[in-house]
Amino acid sequence: MCDEQALAEPVTEDELQVIAPKIANDRKTVARNLGLADNEIAIIEADSDKAGQGGIREKAFQMLLKWKRSNGEHATKRILRDALRVSGFQDVAEELERNIR
Repeated sequence: MCDEQALAEPVTEDELQVIAPKIANDRKTVARNLGLADNEIAIIEADSDKAGQGGIREKAFQMLLKWKRSNGEHATKRILRDALRVSGFQDVAEELERNIR
C-alpha cells in the first residue's frame, strides 16, 4: 500500500513522462477526467501537430503537463491516480502508487 501523505504531493514531470505513453491511446478520456475542457484538449492536439510533435505520446504528455501547470501544487498524485482509475487505467494507477516512496 502507498503512503497517503505522499499521494497528497504534487505529481512531477518525470512521473508524467512515464505515464504518458501508457495512456496515449485514450489520452482525451484521462484529460477530461482531470478536468481539462474539450477546447483545451483540441488546442493541445492542434498545437502538437503544428509543432511537428504529432505523436500520441507527446500529446498525452502535453495534456498531463497542462493539467499540472494549471493546478500547481493541487495537481496531486492522488488526483492523477483517481483520474487514471476512472479512465480505466487501473494498472497505471497501481504503478503510480507502487512508485511512491
